[in-house]
Amino acid sequence: MNDLVKSLAPFLSSPKLLPGESESEFQASLEGLLSELENPSPLNIALVTQLNECLWWIKRHTVDKELLLHESMARILSDADNFIDDLLEKAELTVSDLRARGFKDAAKHLKIADELIHRQYQTMRHLQRSIDSVDFKSRLIKRMDLELADLKNKALTIDVKPS
Repeated sequence: MNDLVKSLAPFLSSPKLLPGESESEFQASLEGLLSELENPSPLNIALVTQLNECLWWIKRHTVDKELLLHESMARILSDADNFIDDLLEKAELTVSDLRARGFKDAAKHLKIADELIHRQYQTMRHLQRSIDSVDFKSRLIKRMDLELADLKNKALTIDVKPS
């Protein structure tokens, strides 16, 4: 990380990690995104930090969705007191049927997780637009400065030419 990023590090937020989540993985992801910035400004760094958090939340919610489905499937199986094959046979279910019923049972919770993921994707799109706008602004200012310098040079050469 460059000096600007290091100096802003105390002001950048990071989500509370859950047991089993890797802080080094989170930081590596952040550093990877930050390394793509051409001209890291405090605003760009803050936006990229939020983008990294969005990616982290999407990853977390995707895992949550699968765990919700597994929990629902386990709840369906726990209603009977036998081995899984006997339970499936007794309930006249295949594993696919069990997954479908588990999905139906957990649909409300899965929908909430999907909405959270969708919200993070929307936030990421807005952050990316903001990052692009900040980068575009600096490139536009640089271009205008070059054009202004070029115009000044042309004006000087016109003034210097004898009539």
